[in-house]
Amino acid sequence: MSPTDEQCLRIADALLDDNVAQAEVYLWAAWHPTAEFPDEDYSSEERAWATAIRTLRQPAAQDLESALVRLDQAICAETTHLLQHDDSAARDTLRSVGTHLLARGHTILTVTESQP
Repeated sequence: MSPTDEQCLRIADALLDDNVAQAEVYLWAAWHPTAEFPDEDYSSEERAWATAIRTLRQPAAQDLESALVRLDQAICAETTHLLQHDDSAARDTLRSVGTHLLARGHTILTVTESQP
C-alpha cells in the first residue's frame, strides 16, 4: 500500500535527521499497515515508530473521507497526463482505466449486496 503524503513527510524527516533505522521502520510499516511487528524481532521503540506512522493513515471504516480523497488522488495521478493529450492512444488508455474502475466498483457493490 502506498504511503500517504503525511507518512512520506514523516519518513523524509527521519532521513533528514539521519535516522535511517527509524525511516526504514516507518517505510515498512506504511507499506504494510496490517503486518505484525513481533516482540522478539523489534524493540519497543521500533514498534512505537510503526504505530506512529500507521496512525497517519486511518482505515476507510474510520475515516471514509480521507480514503475517498486517496482514491481520487490515485486516479488523478494515473490519468491527468492522459487527459491533457487528445490522441487515440490516450483515449484508449483512459477508456481502459474507466472500464477497470467500473468493474472494480461493480465487484464491490456485488459483494456488499450479497452480505446481510
